[in-house]
Amino acid sequence: MNRNTKKLQPLKKLFLLTLIIAFSSCFSQKINKTEKSYIITKYKSKDKNSWYLNLETFEYENRTKRFYSVYHINNVVFSDHDLKPLNPSVIRGEFKINAGAIGKEWINGPKFVLQRGDSINIRFYLKDSDEVFEEHPVIKN
Repeated sequence: MNRNTKKLQPLKKLFLLTLIIAFSSCFSQKINKTEKSYIITKYKSKDKNSWYLNLETFEYENRTKRFYSVYHINNVVFSDHDLKPLNPSVIRGEFKINAGAIGKEWINGPKFVLQRGDSINIRFYLKDSDEVFEEHPVIKN
């Protein structure tokens, strides 16, 4: 290699590093724009005679802040009262779950099948609702 080529090697590496950083920052911004309103995680248990369903609800903007919520599991209403994950007792089969809360938009969750040995965790992320509540008239005696 001649002297000029050796001088260009560090510049080529710097240029390549700059390109990698630029493209990776664009990629991470794209991920933030397309985040889902729920995340479903499925685990397999060693105990094939059991199955579990775990439901959690968080704010969309602050994904660690929990609040009281309501779930429709196959059109049956469940609610959490202590800000802990809801673990309803369910039988195996096909499920459709929706989640919502006062002042939040409802989410139509996924359809899935719960089988022996399954442990399914669903984390819902609810956005603020722009729905306006009407005032109720005061009842006079």
